[in-house]
Amino acid sequence: MKFMEGRFCWLIILMLLSLTASGNHIIGATNQSTQHASHPLQPQAQPSAPTQSMLGWQALTSPSTANLLRNGGFEDGLDSHGVPVSWQFVGEVAPANVLRLDPRASEGKWALRIKPVMVPHDIATVGISQRVAVNPSSSLFVSVDVQSNTQIAPVACFLVIEFQPGITRIALKLTPSINQYQTFEQQVVVPSDAHIMQLTLYVQLHRDLDLLVDNFIVAVTGTQMESGVQRMPQRLWSAQRIMRLQSHTPAFGAGQVRAYQRVIDPNYTVRPGDQLVVQMRSATVGERWMELPVDVQGQVQIPNIGFIRIVGMRVSEVRQMLQMMMQKSYRDPQLELEIVEVRSPTGISTTKFTTTTVGKPPVVQRPSVGIRI
Repeated sequence: MKFMEGRFCWLIILMLLSLTASGNHIIGATNQSTQHASHPLQPQAQPSAPTQSMLGWQALTSPSTANLLRNGGFEDGLDSHGVPVSWQFVGEVAPANVLRLDPRASEGKWALRIKPVMVPHDIATVGISQRVAVNPSSSLFVSVDVQSNTQIAPVACFLVIEFQPGITRIALKLTPSINQYQTFEQQVVVPSDAHIMQLTLYVQLHRDLDLLVDNFIVAVTGTQMESGVQRMPQRLWSAQRIMRLQSHTPAFGAGQVRAYQRVIDPNYTVRPGDQLVVQMRSATVGERWMELPVDVQGQVQIPNIGFIRIVGMRVSEVRQMLQMMMQKSYRDPQLELEIVEVRSPTGISTTKFTTTTVGKPPVVQRPSVGIRI
């Protein structure tokens, strides 16, 4: 009996030794696997993410459209300061007194509503702005839906496209429809020395202003975008929007801009019916935008100054006069003056935009004229 008990004890000891050796083998294999996975020449496999087209439209036909703007449809809402997420606010008034979200959107759930609670006595301009990375010499498509909810006063609304580090700048005037969204579209060519585009929508405040803005788009019209912008967030659009873009007009390129500037040269003299836009920066009021239509008497009305006759003057002369006049009311004013519309001899006003009423076939207006002084 004692002999059997001794054999049984030895069997237990042998089993324990066997299990220990097996465990050491397993632990050693685990450590070896860990060291192999963390080896610098053997990177760990990353989980695969769904791939999306980041090159914008393929000849304006791809349904997966990449918007270079973030929160272009305002679906991400407002931040804690009352400014649309990913956008910057421009103006001297509180954003909460001007901006809000409205469910009357052209696409998606929300639109941005610009309706002031209180309007300053002095002229005031507000706006939203966003910067995006672009590739030099690429062709971009810019689009926005705008609707006016008031029939009392005209809306002074401008879309300004600036390319940096150069000084190339395009000012586009928007004339929104009343109680119906209208799409303003423009194709531009990025200058060869630019890699940043800043898009700013300016609106001049007045007591009856009530404007809806939705569906901001900046996208590449070809496949020229490279890795510098491929990680930008994107938003997909409906088939209706993509189909409408397929019939879009040719690009409003840099060559065409130079051609129009040769028509409106620095010797152009202002006529009744022309539309001027003045951007003023001063130490007292910050940045202001003013629309100055030339009336039948050849005058423009300057806030806090009055009427000034400018008919027959060159644009450079108008700028010098306004600079001198505004020095009486503003401290260190810096002016930039542009012609956004001209009145042709036949009485037809030209405009910078191709406009489309949402849901209807495109209506192509005449090409624009613009010159920066």
